Amino acid sequence: MDTGAPGRGKAGPIILFACLAAWCLGPVAAAETDALPGITVTGSRTVSPESMSRPTNNVTVITAQDIARSTAKDLPTLLAAEANLSVQSFSGTEKNTTIDMRGMGDTAASNVLILVDGERLNETDQSGADLSTLSLSQIERIDVIRGGGGVRYGQGAVGGVINIITRRATPGPLQTDFLARAGSYHSRAVQAAARGGSERIAAQILLSHSVTDGYRDNGGLESNNAMLELRHVPDAKLGLVDLYARLKLHEDRYGLPGAVSQENFLKDDRARRSTVTPLDGGTTSDHLLSVGGTIDWGPGGKMSLRLSQRERRNPYVIGADKSTLEVARGLITADRHEAQWRYDLAREVGGLTQSLTLGIDTQDGRYSRWKGGMNVLNGERISGTAKTRSVFVDTNTSPVKGVNIHVGARQDWFTTAESRAMYESPCDYIDVVIGGRPIKEPVNCQPPLYQTKDVVPPRHWTNPSAELGAAWAFAPDWALFSSLSQHVRYPNLDDLAKQAESLRPQQGYTLEHGVRLGGNGRFTGSITVFVMRIEDEIYYGKDAQGQTENRNYDHPTLRTGLELASRWRASDRWSVRGQWAYVVPKFEHLPGDPDIPLVPRNNLSGELNWAARDDLQWSLLARHGSQRLDGNTLTNQSSTSPVVKANTVVDTALRLHRQGWQLSLGINNLFDEVYTTAAYSGDTYPMPGRSAYIEWRLSH
Repeated sequence: MDTGAPGRGKAGPIILFACLAAWCLGPVAAAETDALPGITVTGSRTVSPESMSRPTNNVTVITAQDIARSTAKDLPTLLAAEANLSVQSFSGTEKNTTIDMRGMGDTAASNVLILVDGERLNETDQSGADLSTLSLSQIERIDVIRGGGGVRYGQGAVGGVINIITRRATPGPLQTDFLARAGSYHSRAVQAAARGGSERIAAQILLSHSVTDGYRDNGGLESNNAMLELRHVPDAKLGLVDLYARLKLHEDRYGLPGAVSQENFLKDDRARRSTVTPLDGGTTSDHLLSVGGTIDWGPGGKMSLRLSQRERRNPYVIGADKSTLEVARGLITADRHEAQWRYDLAREVGGLTQSLTLGIDTQDGRYSRWKGGMNVLNGERISGTAKTRSVFVDTNTSPVKGVNIHVGARQDWFTTAESRAMYESPCDYIDVVIGGRPIKEPVNCQPPLYQTKDVVPPRHWTNPSAELGAAWAFAPDWALFSSLSQHVRYPNLDDLAKQAESLRPQQGYTLEHGVRLGGNGRFTGSITVFVMRIEDEIYYGKDAQGQTENRNYDHPTLRTGLELASRWRASDRWSVRGQWAYVVPKFEHLPGDPDIPLVPRNNLSGELNWAARDDLQWSLLARHGSQRLDGNTLTNQSSTSPVVKANTVVDTALRLHRQGWQLSLGINNLFDEVYTTAAYSGDTYPMPGRSAYIEWRLSH
C-alpha cells in the first residue's frame, strides 16, 4: 500500500517529452545561435563567468533570467526543478520547508548549507534555513554546488551548498520595482524596491508583505520583510573600493497544521486539508545586521572583511488544546555573531590564471529553548553555546591552457556547552511524620524561578575539511571534471539536547566525475556520477537498548548516483530544459538492505519555454519524484507503514511584458496531483492541490 492517492491528471508524458527532447534531439539540432547562460564559479558577485575548465564540481547557476522565465513563485519550488534537489515540506508554504541535496533525507536541514550573500541561513538548531525570508525578485543569482564547498564555507556542506546572491545597491539613476500578486487560498503579496545613488554613494530599500491562508486548515503564513543597504564606493586610488552596511528585518506569523492520518489522506480533499492542531503555530522575528568592506591592492590582491550579528526570537505553541494551552507554549531565542576575513590573489602567469584565497571565519552562537510553558511550574529551559574558529586556504592553478587544478584545506575548532534548568520554587525541607510515615515537608518556599539541573561540560572538537579537483577542457565547449571532497558536520544544539554519550561529529567524503558541454552552441549539458560515504552520520533514532536519542549510525551510509542536466534552444522561440538525478541511498552491511528513509531514488524535471511573440512567453514545468520510505521505517522496524508514493507535479505560467511592466498568470499543480513529501509512521503532511495566481510587476 502507498502513502499517496492517485492524482486527477497524469503528467508523465509531458515530463518524458521534455527530457527526451533535450537529451536526444539537442545534440543533433545544435547550431550557431545566441548562447544560453553558462557555468560560473561561485564567489563574490563581481566574478564574471569563468572558462569551461574552471569548476571541478557539478555546479549549476540559476540566473535572474532563469528565475524570470520560470513557473516558480517561491524559492523552494524554483530549487526543486534542479537535478538532485528535492523538497521536504511540513506546511506546503516556504515556512518549515527543507531543501534536500543528493539524498540526505530527514537530516537535510543540517547537511545542506544555504547561504545568502555569504551569510549562513542555517540556524544553530535543527530548524535549518528559513526560506520565507527571501523573495525571488531580489535574487541576482543562485549557485548550486553539489558535493563541494566545505573548504570555503565550512561544516554542514555535506550534500553541497546553495549560495544565493541578492541584488546590491549600485551608484547611478534611481531604479524602482513594484510587484503585486493575488491567488488561491486567499494569497496576496506586495513588494516595493528602490535602488540608486550618486557617483560614490548608493542605497537600496526593499519592503514586502505576503499572506496566505494556506492549503491546510491552520496552514497560513503571513510574512513581512524589510531590507536597507547603504554603500560607499571610495576613490579606487586609495585602495579602499567598497564599504557597506546592510540591515534585514523579517517578521512572520504561521500555523502548524500537523499531520493527517493515512485514512484522511486517502479519503478526499476536505479530509486532507483538515487539522487536529488548530491552536498550534508561532511567530518569528529575525534581524540581521552586516557591515563590511574591500581593499584592492591591485597586483597585491584584495582583502575583505565582514562582521554580522543575527538575532532570532520564535514564540510557538505545539500540541495544544484549550486545557493545555499554557504548558504547550514555548520560546526559542538565538543570537549569532560572525566575522569573515578573506584575502584573494589572482594573477596571470604566461597567460594562465592562478588564484589563491586565504580565509579566517569565527562564529559565536547562543541559543535557548523554553518548553512546557513560559514561567509555568516544571517548565524546562535548555541553553547552549556554539563557537567555531576556522582557517582555510583555497587555490586554483592552471599548469597548461585548458586545465585547472583545485586544492583546498580547512581546519575547524568547534566548542559547545549546554545546560538544563527547571522552573521551580526554592524551598527548605523539614522531616515530619504523617500517618506513621516520615516525609519531607517544604517550608519557606520562595517565588519560582529557573534552577539549573544539568550542565553538559564544554565539548571540543577539531576537524579538517579538504578538496582536491581537476578540470580539463579537452575540446572546444567540452570539459571533464573530477573532485574528491572531505566534509564534516558538527552536532547542532538540538542534537546535543538529547544526545547519546558517544555523539560526535560526522565525517565523510564525496567523489565525483563528470563531463560538461557549454560554450556558444544551442545545447548545453552535463553528466555527473558520484559516491558519498559518511562514516558516522548523525541521526535521531533508537540505540540497541531501544532508547531514542541523537546518535551516530553504527554503519556507514553510502549514496551513489547519477546526475544529468541539459538545455536546448531549438529556435529563437523555443527552448527545452531537462534534469534527471538517480541516487541509491544505502547503509553498508545493514541487514535487510533498506534505503535511507525519505530519499526518492529518482528526481526528474522537464521545462518547456515558448516565446509566442517578443512580448509574450509561456512556460511549462513538470517535476517527478519517485517513491521513498516512511521517515520512521528504521526507528520502528516492526512498523508496517506504507511507502511515500511517487508524484508528478506540473506548473505553468503565461507572461505578457511590455516596456517597464509585466503581467503573469500561473497555475501550480495543474493536474491537481495528490501527494506528500514527508510521512512518519503513516501520518502524512499533504502538499497543496491546484492553485492559481495573477501577478503584476512594474519596473522603472
